[in-house]
Formats: sequence, C-alpha cells, structure tokens
Amino acid sequence: MPDWRRLIRQRLKAVPLPPADELGIVEELAQHVEDCYRDGRARGLSEAEAEAASLAEIDETDLVDDMRRWLLPD
Repeated sequence: MPDWRRLIRQRLKAVPLPPADELGIVEELAQHVEDCYRDGRARGLSEAEAEAASLAEIDETDLVDDMRRWLLPD
C-alpha cells in the first residue's frame, strides 16, 4: 500500500501549514485516500488503478488552493 502521508505531504508542500495543524490535516486526508483505495480494490481495480483513483480524489479538488484560502484568508 502506498505511503499516503508522504504523498499528501508532497501535495501540501506549497501550503504553510502550522506544525500544530499539519499532523491532523495529513492524517485526515490520508484516511480518506486510504478508504478510497480500499474501496477501489474491493471493486476490482488493480493496485495502480486504485492508487491513481484515490489520489485523484484530492488532486481534483484543488487541495493546495483550498488549503491556502483556509489558512491565509484575504
């Protein structure tokens, strides 16, 4: 199984997360992506397909932009 936390941290590098919040945010996103991965595998997707579909869940939501807006409001 992929290292979801590492993959999510890579995606969030551009967001200045407060250290106190980073762990919780990464954990919550990692759990979501892992759930999507397990669901994909249960539906018969290959490991690579399930990983790609799972990461697309957060990539397609403009995660970095959303996090910036949340952490750095105008």
